[in-house]
Amino acid sequence: MSSISDLARFRVDGKPVPATVEQPAVKRRIGSILAFDQAVAATGWACLVATEDEVTIRGLGTFKTVPITGGHEDTLLRAVQLHADFERLIDGLGPDIVAHETPPVGARMSRPESSLVAATALRIAAAHAHIDVVMIGAQRAKKRLTGNGNATKPQVREALLSLLPSLSGHRLNENVVDATAIGMTAIMYPDN
Repeated sequence: MSSISDLARFRVDGKPVPATVEQPAVKRRIGSILAFDQAVAATGWACLVATEDEVTIRGLGTFKTVPITGGHEDTLLRAVQLHADFERLIDGLGPDIVAHETPPVGARMSRPESSLVAATALRIAAAHAHIDVVMIGAQRAKKRLTGNGNATKPQVREALLSLLPSLSGHRLNENVVDATAIGMTAIMYPDN
């Protein structure tokens, strides 16, 4: 559990957040947030529940798919598998909102379609359940949680462990850490 008042002033090195770091909105998102770091091969998820006073972890996990045929058809078949997983998770947890990482784009990305196709499968599952979806960029989440938009994965992990000490009792792979960062950003900054 973490006190909401703790969320606004954290930085990885323990020093106060400088004035140049964006401060959270006065009003925080309250309710159940199901957040994702999506990709076709492995999608991390985190379900966080925010009240006016604290944030608790309802569940964490990873969906993994295996190659079936290779090529673009394989990506699409794996997205169908993810869609079924997303629907089961959304139906089981009944979140108030779904948040996911903005799919990366650009010439430097090795397989940008993986995140985009997984995000599409997720958005379809959320739409079927009539749940609103928000997108949060990875750099924005890093900046909001650590004060540095280029923070390393260990720095993000450290920030999250400070905000949510109960995370230390969970298996935290890279996908789950990223999904939790997206979820905490959705809570702390409802307008992104």
